[in-house]
Amino acid sequence: RCEVPAEDKLDLVSARAALYGWLFARHAGRQIFLCLTGDRASPLRATVRDELSLLGLEWDQGGEDCPADVSHVFGVPGQASLRYVPLPPIEGPEAGIRVRTWIDEGYSGLALVNCLVRLGWSPRGKRALLTLDELAARFELERVSRRPVVFDRRQLDWFNRRWLGGLGADEVTALLVPHWQAASGRVDRAAGTALSPATWQQTLGLAIREELDRPEQVVGKVRFAFVDEYALDAASRTVLGEPYAEPILRAFVHELPTVAPFAFDPLDAGLRELRLRVKTTLGIRSRDVMYVLRAALTGRQDGPGLVDVCQLLGPARCIRRAQEAILNA
Repeated sequence: RCEVPAEDKLDLVSARAALYGWLFARHAGRQIFLCLTGDRASPLRATVRDELSLLGLEWDQGGEDCPADVSHVFGVPGQASLRYVPLPPIEGPEAGIRVRTWIDEGYSGLALVNCLVRLGWSPRGKRALLTLDELAARFELERVSRRPVVFDRRQLDWFNRRWLGGLGADEVTALLVPHWQAASGRVDRAAGTALSPATWQQTLGLAIREELDRPEQVVGKVRFAFVDEYALDAASRTVLGEPYAEPILRAFVHELPTVAPFAFDPLDAGLRELRLRVKTTLGIRSRDVMYVLRAALTGRQDGPGLVDVCQLLGPARCIRRAQEAILNA
């Protein structure tokens, strides 16, 4: 049984109690009863159930009248009984933020579950994003700590990045397009490329998904694909100021028109040959070639891979940006 205060918000402390009770019952093959304490007439009771469902938690029964012969009770601080399972307190200024707020900020229920479960217990093995079933299979109540734990948003970011990185093309496109559309007024800029609008969106979404902790961060990272004027970050300004930047860009402008078709494999091969040739003639590292091209094409040293960048911009925009970088060097 898990008792959750329904007269208050479902914060991380209450959510973790519900999660631990759910995992314990699923691991042991027992029934799970969600018992909501507080005023039965409170509209927040439905809110609590809804917010628990955002975490993927379902119950065999839920309501006020729970059976008396339960074996374990999770999440009732101060209730001294043989059935009560004490959990370590969660410290940190964000521990009191409700579940719905985290979801609204772009964190997935699965990422939140993986973060919460480690606030007092960690599954054996390397840290990884695990499903609820995987967590239940590994759950060990006897290994739950009694020492206070600190909620760290950086751990939640890590799990959410793994969740985003595992999304398929349709899922990631549906999630990210509204963000870049709101910022740029466009859903794609496929004109002048070899990609259809739908493929352009998917290419951008798949290329950028592993760079994000939350979907809203996509706006700054994909701006290069929608605008023709963009600012250089500090690292890109430094790279384009190197003496080898101009010959690299001139070689790129000269050779890019020979890539046909303008698709991933030919582009990958062409850029690889360019790196090796420039490395030999100029005596510089291959990665410095990529830094220069990335700086000229996107203005940033992070973001999608260079082959994807070229596909998304199309040949004319790539060449124009490289020529502008030469003039401004």
